[in-house]
Amino acid sequence: MPTVRNPTMSDIFVAIRGHTWQHGCLGCCRAGKNPGMAYSPDDILDEAEVAAVLHTSVRTLRRWRTEGRGPPYARVGKQPLYRYRGILEWLQKREEREAVEAHKRREQWERRGAGRSDRPL
Repeated sequence: MPTVRNPTMSDIFVAIRGHTWQHGCLGCCRAGKNPGMAYSPDDILDEAEVAAVLHTSVRTLRRWRTEGRGPPYARVGKQPLYRYRGILEWLQKREEREAVEAHKRREQWERRGAGRSDRPL
């Protein structure tokens, strides 16, 4: 009987995101880490690593910084650095805010009577 191996989180991540080691990205492979998997909350990341973790571009991170709406960062010299914990907290706040907004949109939709089965098409 063949041995069945339970999938690890890395296996699941690869299956979901199609991410593999040494695929040529600037962030996670340069650091020798898989985005979102190998960082501890106190790790310090540069903008290329953050872009890889958030699946966005460095240019988008720069625009978010100028608009004041991206994850928290600190400059050391000219280089912006991010704490992984700050990125996770920023994502959590975004998820909560978007859930509240979705709930408000749903309530407005229901108040307008949308979705009633007794209304003619």
